[in-house]
Amino acid sequence: MKKTYSRTALMGLLVAGLVATTGCSAVTTADGTTAGGAASISGCPEKIDSAALQPPTPVGLSPRGNAPASPDVAELTDADIAKLKTSKFKVGIAMQTADIDYTTILVRAMKRTFAENNVEVVAVTDGGWNVTKQQTDIQNMIQLKPDGILSVPTDSVGMASTYRTVSQAGIKLITLDDMPPGLEWPNEVATSSGMDQKGMGQIAMAVLAQCIPKGGTVGMVKIDIVLWAANQRDEGAIEWLKRERPDIKLKTVGVANPKDVEQKASDFVTANPDLQGLWTPWDGPGLQALAGLRGNGSNIPVTTQDLGTEFAMNVAQGTQLIGGGAQELDAQGRTHALAMIKVLLGDEMPEYIAHPALVVTKDNLTAAWKQVWGSAPPADLVKACKATAGCN
Repeated sequence: MKKTYSRTALMGLLVAGLVATTGCSAVTTADGTTAGGAASISGCPEKIDSAALQPPTPVGLSPRGNAPASPDVAELTDADIAKLKTSKFKVGIAMQTADIDYTTILVRAMKRTFAENNVEVVAVTDGGWNVTKQQTDIQNMIQLKPDGILSVPTDSVGMASTYRTVSQAGIKLITLDDMPPGLEWPNEVATSSGMDQKGMGQIAMAVLAQCIPKGGTVGMVKIDIVLWAANQRDEGAIEWLKRERPDIKLKTVGVANPKDVEQKASDFVTANPDLQGLWTPWDGPGLQALAGLRGNGSNIPVTTQDLGTEFAMNVAQGTQLIGGGAQELDAQGRTHALAMIKVLLGDEMPEYIAHPALVVTKDNLTAAWKQVWGSAPPADLVKACKATAGCN
């Protein structure tokens, strides 16, 4: 029986430990054919063209199965900007945790955008991966009487009833990267703002498939729970594989707790020596899997999702973490804030607003960093990238 958690409640485990890899084999092209030549990672070409793998439009639907709206719907008009000069809106931000890059980037972008538009942020809370803690955070925030609250849930199901008290208090609620079940749109939740989860899963599989020969086998680490965002990523990867590379065999391993990924991945690869690549659902489990592969001497390529600092450094150093999908977190944070402002001004926002997923490989790493983080990449990342062939 699958457990039920929020995606974000499982993102906290970022494992350091960069993976040095060696070995070479025939270069594999996108259609699964092989060409002679050495590659730095088992089975991979020297260059994977990120632009060629970028979906032109969002792939997935909203948590309720509807087409997502473009972030453009949240852009402010001249009339909106004029109203904001005299408004005195106040908002609170209730995050699931404060200890990951995802939170750092989103909160920074939201606070910046609110400040630019004369909106006061009265509190930013850290749920500490604990439902009870976040429930208390929300109740305390309600007492501050903000006009709106934005929140990433620690647990979609566990937070639903607490979120309902937000609208009961006359406060607007926007959920981020999730839509807790049972909440009525637009009365109980004004909108949910996030990104194309299915597209990101597709991208990570498309990148990995560049390294897999015709008739090859890939492994997939699945978080074995009922979790909309992670399930969307799984579905996106599997659907892409069936459609674009039906020659590839897929083997999966389920993991109920991300803390178990390192051992599970190691055992999985040991028990399946035919695996030629490994797909993982986000960077925490991806980095855990790298540690497990490193422990048993495997140099098969790995892809993951969400461009955190360790993910980026692994790609920059040319390790077997070859790339994957990412969120445009700085832009998403801006959209989250603008959507709340529109709601506070009286506009009705669509049920779900989604940014497109972004392909990340070493050929676009520094540009992707700028899109995700909204700032120039750090000097150590640039230095590592310059020292790696084909990294830009």
